[in-house]
Amino acid sequence: MRVYLPTCTDLEAHKVFGPVTDFVMETKDRENLHRFVRTNLGIVDISNNDMPESVILRAKTRAAKFNILKLRDEQFQAFKEDILEKDYQSIKTQFINDFVEDPQAPVIVNQKPVPLDIFLRSCLKEALKFKLNDHYNIYSFFHLNHTHGWRFWELEENAWAKSILESPRKGEIKIEKLEQTFSSRLMDQLWSA
Repeated sequence: MRVYLPTCTDLEAHKVFGPVTDFVMETKDRENLHRFVRTNLGIVDISNNDMPESVILRAKTRAAKFNILKLRDEQFQAFKEDILEKDYQSIKTQFINDFVEDPQAPVIVNQKPVPLDIFLRSCLKEALKFKLNDHYNIYSFFHLNHTHGWRFWELEENAWAKSILESPRKGEIKIEKLEQTFSSRLMDQLWSA
């Protein structure tokens, strides 16, 4: 961040700062602090003695209006959404590499073509609803929807899955239980055939 922030374009600064007013962090030698503030001149380190006094004064005046050490709800939400979006993109890439031959082609789900991103975003929303909120659980949930049908827990033959998903168990336990049950049901079908 010490290196990146001063190099931000206006668009990047807007994205990085969002509702945040200041970023405070240790200097490389850990002896002092940097305090980065977004101004109309770009991102300024107001603790940097090489900055013109007028720039530092304007930035300090603006920063003084805010309580910089308290993380407001909207700041926390912005960070949470940004982290979730980055994780989604990573999971999506992994899922495509593992299961999708043509990322431009729709996914066939429940006998209907669905654009891949709509399918995966819907799966993400549902995963979060069921409190499956880490990388492994979301990826596994995407795979379960892809393998057993979109919204598989609503299918009559999978009615048991809804109670697992809605249970208060941890996400990884829910995923493990779903995978075990699907595996044992498949083995039962093979033995009875």
